[in-house]
Amino acid sequence: QWSWQDNATDETAYRVYSSTGGRISSDLAANTNFFIWTNLTENTSYQAFARAFNANGESQDSNADAKFTLANPPNRSQIVGFTSTTIQISWLTSAATTYWIDQSSGSSTGGFIHIATATASPYTNTALTPSTTYYFRVRAINGNFIPTNYDSVITTQTYPLAPTAPAFVGAVISSSAISW
Repeated sequence: QWSWQDNATDETAYRVYSSTGGRISSDLAANTNFFIWTNLTENTSYQAFARAFNANGESQDSNADAKFTLANPPNRSQIVGFTSTTIQISWLTSAATTYWIDQSSGSSTGGFIHIATATASPYTNTALTPSTTYYFRVRAINGNFIPTNYDSVITTQTYPLAPTAPAFVGAVISSSAISW
């Protein structure tokens, strides 16, 4: 939605123009102070300005304003790999400027902290604790830093640490012992 201050006292109507060329609105009634521009591409910068007009012609341009449309939220977040200390997550991208990744090790509904900003999928979180359940959520951010809703929370548990290498500790004629 584009809006402006109605400063004119004798306008017949308003018109809204794209800064890249051309009128984008029909004649809008006198005293109108907004216009909704539809059918725009996600996370794309658009710039517009308004003009009042009457029988004598059009006013000067209002100040132009540029804004990004909202990004679509990411979807189909999933765990694509993990070890005892790493988890890799991926999601379908949405032409966002960046993606925020949040993590919790306590609950799927709370305790999330922002751990990373990524420009693409997948993302690998390293230096995690073995045998720990982690929850992740991802959201897209547009060019004006406005976030989308989060995709579904995804979860997995890291593997336990591997035992140490077996060591030969002794032998007798009929048996042997191995410990780790």
